[in-house]
Amino acid sequence: LTHDTNTDLVYTWITQADYKKYNVAPGASEGMSNLLNYLSDGSAAMVLEERADGQIKGSFRTTHEGVNVAAWASALGGGGHIKAAGFRTPGPLNEAIARILELIAARKT
Repeated sequence: LTHDTNTDLVYTWITQADYKKYNVAPGASEGMSNLLNYLSDGSAAMVLEERADGQIKGSFRTTHEGVNVAAWASALGGGGHIKAAGFRTPGPLNEAIARILELIAARKT
């Protein structure tokens, strides 16, 4: 679990290797972003899932007023609601994280 203080985003990720290591079916991470949403750190939560095709599936959640995660998801080609949204973006994971954090930082200023 990482808290990026520049964007005030709390995030984590799940890789294909994690699914294999723990013998968990892809998609089992559904609902994790809802859980992270209740952490006291951060104004929003994000869970990234590495897909078998190399794409990264992301979910944003927030309970904070003034945070519109749908705008972030939309800028990444996704969509959703002000408080819950999702997107897909090209991998690899480390590059996707850098892109997402840069996008959110630019929109918070």
